Amino acid sequence: MGNSLYFVLADVFSSRVSGGNQLAVFPNAPDLSEAAMAAIARELKLNETVFVTGRERGGIRARIFSPHGELPFAGHPVIGTACLLGLDDATLRRAGELTLRVPAGDIPVRLSERDTGLHAMLQCPKQPARLETSATARNIAAMLGLTTRDLDIARPAAGYSGGIPFFCVPLADRQALRRAQLDREKWIRTLSNSNAPHIYLFAIEEGEIFARMFAPAVGIEEDPATGAAAVALAGFLAKGAPDGRYGFRIHQGEEIGRPSIIDLEFDAWCDSAVRVWIGGTSVVFGQGSLIHGFSEMEDSCQAR
Repeated sequence: MGNSLYFVLADVFSSRVSGGNQLAVFPNAPDLSEAAMAAIARELKLNETVFVTGRERGGIRARIFSPHGELPFAGHPVIGTACLLGLDDATLRRAGELTLRVPAGDIPVRLSERDTGLHAMLQCPKQPARLETSATARNIAAMLGLTTRDLDIARPAAGYSGGIPFFCVPLADRQALRRAQLDREKWIRTLSNSNAPHIYLFAIEEGEIFARMFAPAVGIEEDPATGAAAVALAGFLAKGAPDGRYGFRIHQGEEIGRPSIIDLEFDAWCDSAVRVWIGGTSVVFGQGSLIHGFSEMEDSCQAR
């Protein structure tokens, strides 16, 4: 047992178990090779696994892996890791902030105590930018199993990216959002080869945003919580908005039984979102140890 490697399992963007996105965090990871980290992430089979590799002046070093390899940055792994570190360290909680150093750069995170638990807000490293896309309202509606009456005609759908590209589609109401069903063959003809192949549907009611995300291009039928899509949405909402600061709560995942809440803040200036923050809470639902086999995992990975 002396060579065991401790990890924690959490649901991110949720204050209760079985909501949001699952995450594994190794809070005190040794100096594993990239190949070993990739093999461990593949073995755990979660969307993302985080390895906290050290602490230094000004930041906490971490690396993020999916089963397919390392990611320079991703929203829910940073939020989940920050919440876990804050829960374990009273000094960080009192400071109310930390910096995670990931391959994409230093990510500032704000921490605060809320009724739902410890809450983390990260400042996104990249400003969302508009992407050139072309799809008619009729083709968009047909791709989603809807009619053009279900689309919000005041806001034409458009592609935006804050690192990952999304085609943002505003709908007329939540009923249309619930009815939407992606037709894969029509998606192939409409968006698969576009600059923004991932689809982010949303409806705004009483100041709250309700959303769904489909990403067949990367094998995701539907995602319960998509921080990167919230960043893209900030760019979409800033277009045509008066300059100022905006805040929204995004509800996602209800249609697939994993409800999540993502908090979004951004500053709109000259039709762009110039500073974007996303955040939420995280709940720990399990823990464990990898008892042995790190070197074998690395050998297996390198042999592929």
